[in-house]
Amino acid sequence: SIVAHCGGGGSAATGVMNLITVRIAGEEGEEREDLQISTGDQVGVSLTVVRNPLNGSLKLYVALGSKVNVYSLPDGDLVDDVSIGDNVNVINLNSMCDQLAVGCESGTIKVFSIYEEKINGLPDYVCEGHAKAVCAVAFSPRGNTMVSSAKDGTARVWNKDECTDVLTCSGKDP
Repeated sequence: SIVAHCGGGGSAATGVMNLITVRIAGEEGEEREDLQISTGDQVGVSLTVVRNPLNGSLKLYVALGSKVNVYSLPDGDLVDDVSIGDNVNVINLNSMCDQLAVGCESGTIKVFSIYEEKINGLPDYVCEGHAKAVCAVAFSPRGNTMVSSAKDGTARVWNKDECTDVLTCSGKDP
């Protein structure tokens, strides 16, 4: 079992460090120390831990401001980073760990390919349609289908960069 979380004070002025903390369960009775990774002046806003189904490697992907960092686990070494060019709200990988979806503050979703565990520096495609910040993104277990939700009150279904369906949330303010 692995538990990971990110957070902090946001800047050095608060005196609270910006950290990612990872706890990896050991064998029964084995004590393991938490792994702590400093993120400097950036607060992590989204993270995911994945095990590559082809080679078994364990990676931690973290959204930090306008970039995504990748750390190897259990050692916590930085192995990759990519600049997104927009503030990142949420990240997710597909089941084969060869695509990374990044939901942005601008309402776009950028999808990057991952080859030999390195993120391609340019997006393969960009999904546009949300009017406000993207809050969640998820891949279907197979294929190129994704779903996203945003602060504009919509959820969208995507086939690559084509929006195939829009669901709208509506409610009355009490």
